[in-house]
Amino acid sequence: MIGICISGYTSSGKSTLGSSIASKLGIKHIGMSYKSDVGNDDTRLIGMLEKLISDKDEAHAREFDRRVEDEASGSNFIATTRLSPWLIKNATVRVWLDCGLQERARRRAALSGKKDINSEMKTVDRIDRLTSEHFMKVYGIDMNDRRIFDIAINTERMTLEEEIEQVLLLSIGRDKDNVLGD
Repeated sequence: MIGICISGYTSSGKSTLGSSIASKLGIKHIGMSYKSDVGNDDTRLIGMLEKLISDKDEAHAREFDRRVEDEASGSNFIATTRLSPWLIKNATVRVWLDCGLQERARRRAALSGKKDINSEMKTVDRIDRLTSEHFMKVYGIDMNDRRIFDIAINTERMTLEEEIEQVLLLSIGRDKDNVLGD
């Protein structure tokens, strides 16, 4: 079985890479996130993260984790939920996507049609800090400790095609059951 988990900070390219690989391999893409739970609304996401941290609410996080784990069981998959590399124990490849704050803000501004990169930088930084704090409080996970990852990819320096190639090379090398073909 192939289980590829991709993580990285906000707008580092997780969903883009994950959906591209899932489509290429014909496998399930698990792209759930807290952001999708709040309708892709940054203000609601920040509020939700602040509430989870202040209330020390682990129930919501644990229910989300259960849904992700259920999706990943029993089939080939690629998961782009930020916590998936730590959460999914049977992952065969764990990928960290690295990308600077300014580039991530530029990407978000381009997608949303916003012109103010500085405002986007503040939003992205706030989401990342709150998410990191939440992961530390609930799971004891330090997002800056990347020892569990098999590969780190700088998405500012590679094209999407190059990123796909790197992940596929590593995945095929670990495909002990030859489920991806020759």
